[in-house]
Amino acid sequence: MTFGAWNVRTLLDRDGNACPERKTAIVARELHRYNVDVAALSETHLPDEGELVEVGGGYTFFWKGTAASETRRSGVGFAIKNHLSKRLEEYPVHISDRVTTLRLHQGKDNYLNVISVYAPTLDKSDDIKDKFYEELTYCLDSINAREQVLLMGDFNARVGRDYEAWPGVLGKHGVGNMNNNGQLLLSLCAQHGLAITNTMFRLAAKYKTTWMHPRSKHWHLIDYAIVRQKDFGQVQVTRVMRGAHCWSDHRLIVTKLRICPRRPRRSLIKKPASLNVDKLKDLAVREKYAEALSEKLLPVNEVGDVDAAWGTLSSHIMDTASTALGNKFRRNEDWFDENDEILRAVFDKHRDLLRQHKRQRGSVAVVKASDLELRNLTRHMKDKWWQDKASHMQWLTDTNQLGEFYSEVRKLIGTSYQARVPLRSLDGSHLLTSKEDVLKRWAEHFNTLLNVDRSADLQSIGLMPQLPLAFELDEPLLRGEVITAIRQQQNKRTAGIDLIPGELIKYGGDELHTLMWEL
Repeated sequence: MTFGAWNVRTLLDRDGNACPERKTAIVARELHRYNVDVAALSETHLPDEGELVEVGGGYTFFWKGTAASETRRSGVGFAIKNHLSKRLEEYPVHISDRVTTLRLHQGKDNYLNVISVYAPTLDKSDDIKDKFYEELTYCLDSINAREQVLLMGDFNARVGRDYEAWPGVLGKHGVGNMNNNGQLLLSLCAQHGLAITNTMFRLAAKYKTTWMHPRSKHWHLIDYAIVRQKDFGQVQVTRVMRGAHCWSDHRLIVTKLRICPRRPRRSLIKKPASLNVDKLKDLAVREKYAEALSEKLLPVNEVGDVDAAWGTLSSHIMDTASTALGNKFRRNEDWFDENDEILRAVFDKHRDLLRQHKRQRGSVAVVKASDLELRNLTRHMKDKWWQDKASHMQWLTDTNQLGEFYSEVRKLIGTSYQARVPLRSLDGSHLLTSKEDVLKRWAEHFNTLLNVDRSADLQSIGLMPQLPLAFELDEPLLRGEVITAIRQQQNKRTAGIDLIPGELIKYGGDELHTLMWEL
């Protein structure tokens, strides 16, 4: 894709300018000449925020500026090709009149975050500069580390060419010397692992400088295209287009990206397959599983070490269960699964009727009657399936079978993901957005929870009467006690660190229970 960065202000706003066209038409025409897909526009001087479609120019403009009643000295926005803007899944998010973002979906879980900025000039106060870089830092911190970043716009900063002092941030082909604004920009890039692509390519100075000083007549590089350092390999070129003309004293910066979506990072630890323990509800399957397991059991005294014995036993249990029960394949249930055969027969009959009507020009009323009958049948099946499912889940709730109840819920709606709950201040008056405030709130919470004076509790414990010691608890467990505890455990419990479901031990037979008691 081709991206552009352009300061579109100045000469259009001067008195006595004889420009015959509106600003957006000129910008769209020049962007179309250079086949720019998405352009980051700065210093637009447009009020409030809005959207404008240039049908003839082929671009859609989004902008954010100051209020109409205020003096307009800034403003940022985007120009996007119309066919791309129609496929946008998210509209631009305007953070302020100097920072706005656009999130482009690149397939699956890959996103490209394009940020359009207009930084304060060198003569602005430190408070304005600090506010701008705080907004930009907040914007960068809110982007997922897996997602790509393309930061573009007029930074009003000269970064120089001291690439040795800023490894990874600057390339060997910078221009000029660094100023105070350049120091702020380089610090931001170093903090977030960003690279300034303008300084990475060996080009003539006329293809790198973007703005000429009105008094000294020297050309400077103050407009940039910045990406993550790990994504620099996807940048094909970043250069100035000297022929672009829109009555602005800034040149158009164009950067071409060969976007390569990353594959999702997968864990090196292979997750074991989930066993279909629901088959153990069948008595015949239980007996077959217990019989197959008893053939592989070894006495404890032949192994000696308890840990080694349990390791051998657990592997035997999992191998036997995998053979006898098989793996469980998760699939969401739906109403038409159980009625598939009936529906297929009815649909085939209806299709045959349609083919016959098409060949012989049969009665239209018969076709409409068949269609109505088909609709009524499917609606009746769907309603009956949901009513039966609701009644079954209500019965599970009434009988306190919560494991089975939640299993049915997961079959219907799939796995649920925990949502991120916003954290509020202690008095609940406002949300905490910055990472530092969130960490301070957690520290305050744990300090209040844990660092409490317990002297009064210790005194109360000392006044309690001393009960006699229960020495009978030191006696070894009886075989019947262990077997009773195993048989009384509930099904559908989460497996432990050995990843063995409790049902495999519960229905493993008397020989397995005896071996567990010996261990």
